[in-house]
Amino acid sequence: MFEGKYADALDYYNRAIPIREKLKDELGVADLYANSATILGLQGSYSLALQSHLKALKIFEKKNEATRIASCSTNIGLIHKEQHHYEEALKMFHHALQIREEKSDLKSVSDLLNNIGNVYQELKDYPEALRYHGLALEIREQLQEKEKVAMSFSNLGNIYQAKGEQKKALEYYLKSLVLFQETNEKRGIVQTYNNLGELYFELQNYEEAHRYLNLAVQLAEETGLKNQLRKAVEFSSETFAREENFEQAYKTHIRFIQLDKEISNLETQKQVAQMTMRHEIEQKEQAAEIEREKNAELTKAYNALDSEKQRSENLLLNILPVEVAEELKQKGKATAKHFENVTVFFSDFVGFTKVSMLLSPQELVDELHECFKGFDEIISKYSIEKIKTVGDAYLAASGLPIANESHALDVVNAATEIKNFMLNRKKLLGEKTFEVRIGIHSGSVVAGIVGVKKFAYDIWGDTVNTAARMEQNSVPGKINVSESTYELLNRSSTSLRSGTCPSFQYRGEIEAKNKGKLKMYFVE
Repeated sequence: MFEGKYADALDYYNRAIPIREKLKDELGVADLYANSATILGLQGSYSLALQSHLKALKIFEKKNEATRIASCSTNIGLIHKEQHHYEEALKMFHHALQIREEKSDLKSVSDLLNNIGNVYQELKDYPEALRYHGLALEIREQLQEKEKVAMSFSNLGNIYQAKGEQKKALEYYLKSLVLFQETNEKRGIVQTYNNLGELYFELQNYEEAHRYLNLAVQLAEETGLKNQLRKAVEFSSETFAREENFEQAYKTHIRFIQLDKEISNLETQKQVAQMTMRHEIEQKEQAAEIEREKNAELTKAYNALDSEKQRSENLLLNILPVEVAEELKQKGKATAKHFENVTVFFSDFVGFTKVSMLLSPQELVDELHECFKGFDEIISKYSIEKIKTVGDAYLAASGLPIANESHALDVVNAATEIKNFMLNRKKLLGEKTFEVRIGIHSGSVVAGIVGVKKFAYDIWGDTVNTAARMEQNSVPGKINVSESTYELLNRSSTSLRSGTCPSFQYRGEIEAKNKGKLKMYFVE
């Protein structure tokens, strides 16, 4: 795990679990579930990670292992935060905080206060965010943890910058920079250089913005921090553009595009390599199992294999696009591919927690099933590819794995049907169903298979992140589309020729997390 060989680590943990179970070592089993969940979280498999954490937590609570309960609750809270389930995240963080305070574990208490502050910052509840980050800072200063104090200063700077109090933000950023430099924490130094560059950009002090962004570029190149390098180069390009130095802005933006592609390619290659490794392990294990059993029950084994093969093929076609499934069967793996023109659909249910309190667990699952079943039927009409569901979120895309000229129009039409479908359910069921919030964005993605045991066709790239931002900034019962989707529909020969181009309401430029201000439109 520490070497980053996540597929191997996960395989060993999974093989260890039944041995621990046979030895009746419940705590050992729970620790293995927790370790597996950590890896799944690093791989972005949040749903599976949450399942493993909950298995571990159940055993820890049974054994009254307070420290382990606190650690597991914290990790579950972090997963909920990543999925934007902020109410659940706060619940788990506060549960862990109570245990850590009872144990007088100040270091862990400060980390949890920091996590809670981050959630309130995401919710734009800046007074509460400042309060919790301030409490965390007090403890970290008491413990004389310079790196953690620097991180708290940086967090406070981010909040004040979001509030538009640039003078206070500058004060905290400079404080954090001094401590990061004293501890030689290079990742923190680069991040602070970027924060200062962005802040001076907002203050229209472009000379200082360039100075800090150049320092960020230099240190990021020395240390190999490509994500921070990409951010610094992107802001440098915007600064040159603001100065109307368009030639330099163009050159810098070209470099940003190259870095963005490099990072996307590295992430995709790593995922494909992990998938291939796991597939090879599975093949070897299956071959060995067949060899052990064939002498005793050869005929029975062959019949079972034929039946299993047919079942697997049917299942494969149900969870993967036909083209990808065929490639997987022929080659044993499927190559990740880049798709230039794709429209991504992202939705979630507003008030999910509130509705869940009105329904029994089975009723809640049944309602989710009926809603997603309706979504599946609608997107199938438009040949849109369902990617996955994560909790109450639904992700789909058009334009892959087969190119489709009308991808933007198809997704908007399907989204409109989904919105109406949910409005009709609301009229029928009242408070016992959900309100849907939808976001749409068009651009390029990388698509491929994740995993080898439970195959999942997934998509990656900034287009997916921007679609998620469109959804987060939408409102219940509305479809929020990006500028790129809007422009694509208005110049699309398909939509204009068919006379089906929808009308839009311009919302203006809206602040989106990690994206700055983006133009957004409601579909009328």
